[in-house]
Amino acid sequence: MINIQYLHSHHLDGICQAWKDAAKVLVEKKTTTKKYAYTQKYADGTSQTFLYDTLKDKIYGSCELILEGLIPDDTFFDTNFEVSCGLLKEELDFVFTDIWTYVGKDWLQVKEDADRCDNNKKDTCLYFYVYNALKEPFEELYKYMQELMQDMVFTELNIRTCPYCNRQYTFTLKPNKKGEPHTSPEFDHFYPKSLYPTLAISFYNLVPSCHCCNHGKGQKRLHINPYEKGFQGDFCIVNKDGYRLNIKEVLDIKDEKDIYVGYNGTLDEREDVRILGLDQLYTMHSDYIQEIIDNVNDYNEASANGLIDSFQGIYNTPQQIYDFVWGRHLELAEQELRPLSKFTKDILEQVGVKR
Repeated sequence: MINIQYLHSHHLDGICQAWKDAAKVLVEKKTTTKKYAYTQKYADGTSQTFLYDTLKDKIYGSCELILEGLIPDDTFFDTNFEVSCGLLKEELDFVFTDIWTYVGKDWLQVKEDADRCDNNKKDTCLYFYVYNALKEPFEELYKYMQELMQDMVFTELNIRTCPYCNRQYTFTLKPNKKGEPHTSPEFDHFYPKSLYPTLAISFYNLVPSCHCCNHGKGQKRLHINPYEKGFQGDFCIVNKDGYRLNIKEVLDIKDEKDIYVGYNGTLDEREDVRILGLDQLYTMHSDYIQEIIDNVNDYNEASANGLIDSFQGIYNTPQQIYDFVWGRHLELAEQELRPLSKFTKDILEQVGVKR
């Protein structure tokens, strides 16, 4: 996992501000053509459509209608429906009192709000219904923000590889006219919007990621937020039982089928590696790993000195030879620029190759 905050701190504040400003306009702007509609379907097969002037009004109104349909029809919940509506309004007021500040909370404030949500669910069973009532309206709000701001965020942030896996490029290609190609990363909700609906549009809860990581993670909770930090441990080549190989054992590997990848790091990091399947995905790059092993065997100290002697004026130092053989983007400050850069550096260090 790559640290977004470390690499893009100079961009984040401005992009986050634009995101906040857009959210403010979106939820408060009155419709100029047709009103925002919400259709409530009832158990008897009938339905009723309600109209609202602003998206904020629709969210308040539709949440209460959804809550009414969720509360079971028995004495206990009947007597507590009014309490549930009060909790719902309290939750909505918490967000909309200052939504442009709320959606711009930093990663630590986002974590605190997720913890607050968890504690609410523990405090009273009624909050279970409250948060379920929030899902659909905030999902709709997120889709509006996606359409309005997603390409701008991806383009301005310019994250070149997926922060979770560092395996795939995440370029944004915007069409200049209809019919031209359009591609971009996907927003992964670090705290899943199905479980934390009010965080659906919080900027620092949205991680630009590849399709594989976004859908592989799904609703599961990760421990390490790339807006906070990256992985501090290292990937390594292991045997089939999961034990780390020493230098000689790695360099003696002759068959890609004997290559397995493991991870040495904290318990939280290892759990995130498991959730994202990174050890398995990296093992599938066995041909790439075999190429590293072959190059390590070929480019020893003697051959590096030979290159320096042969290319005087082009390669003058071992560091330049390192960059020539292994690539230029393996250091921490550049790892996001090239797929598999952290992984490559980890494997090279395992076999004693350092810049």
